[in-house]
Amino acid sequence: MPQTSQRAVAEFVGTAFLLATVIGSGIMAQRLSGGNDALALLGNTLPTGAMLVVLILIFGPVSGAHFNPAVTLVFGLRGEMAWPLAAVYVALQIAGGIAGVWIAHLMFDLPVLQVSAHVRTGFDQWLAEGVATFGLLLTILGCVARAPAAVAYAVGLYITAAYWFTASTSFANPAVTIARALSDTFAGIAPGGVILSSPRNCWAPGWRSCWDDGFGRRRSDRPARGWHAIDMSMPHVLFLCTGNYYRSRFAEELFNHRASALGGGWSATSRALAIERGIVNVGPLSAHTRQALIERGIEARDAERMPAQCSVGDLESAALVVAVKEAEHRPLLTERFPGWEDRVTYWHVHDLDVGLPDVALREIDEHVHALIAALSARPGQGASA
Repeated sequence: MPQTSQRAVAEFVGTAFLLATVIGSGIMAQRLSGGNDALALLGNTLPTGAMLVVLILIFGPVSGAHFNPAVTLVFGLRGEMAWPLAAVYVALQIAGGIAGVWIAHLMFDLPVLQVSAHVRTGFDQWLAEGVATFGLLLTILGCVARAPAAVAYAVGLYITAAYWFTASTSFANPAVTIARALSDTFAGIAPGGVILSSPRNCWAPGWRSCWDDGFGRRRSDRPARGWHAIDMSMPHVLFLCTGNYYRSRFAEELFNHRASALGGGWSATSRALAIERGIVNVGPLSAHTRQALIERGIEARDAERMPAQCSVGDLESAALVVAVKEAEHRPLLTERFPGWEDRVTYWHVHDLDVGLPDVALREIDEHVHALIAALSARPGQGASA
């Protein structure tokens, strides 16, 4: 039987490789998918499932290849593992996961220390995680009891499938979830989703890595216009999307409706980065945006304004610029406004081609709430949100 130290090292190394695969394949997939999130998710799914098979085959005979505190807890409850050893496993799984995330960042020349801005929370997400975790444990225990040689393949296949049939993309692993909160990349999760709290409570002014406004995508080693650089005497926010018809308009109307709580005269406008791509849009404002505002009891202030193209003057007149989806809008900023791509806060809200409007607009609602809460906490603001 392997010694305790060997088993512990196996859990650390295995979990590190797993997270390096999850994060690294997510980064690569997003870079190569051209903004197609379905293709990016597929590129993230297949390496993860394959790596799980490999890691379980390698480390299964050494440590049991748990790589997951939930699995370790179950084996402890079944009396198949001593609790002191289980505690060591869990600690090293978490440490290994974080190490794997940092290694992935280094491999792709990204800042090592990050905090994710990708919102994944709400009842639907937690239900999905409950289903995913139950299914994973059922797969493991069922195979251990009836087909031990098939565990590696069954787990790899289950996770590959669960990426796609669960709304959360199947984290099913507390160590993985904690580690993914430390990566502001495709596979990341905002810390609010990790600690079972609402995203709006997750702003942490002490972080200066990738998270400055609660959810804005930011890297502190770039000359970004983050919270530490906002000129509070210029109280204006600019929201950007591709056609200025749907997502950015909703953010603008929602912010302006709620900004009275801030004081200081804060307001928002919105603009298009590629207005010519919205030629199929009918009228001045998306019906989805109108309906979402009505459901919230908000009367649009600028409902008859036609979509407008962004200019350099628009960018320069804002204290904070927010683009609603990094994968879609960073390339447009790089192409049309060189130098601005690293001065913008990014969210990750899908357009209608890959996301349901109720989900996307709910995410924007959460982002705007967090934005106002963060602004109200800045020195010099007289009111709180």
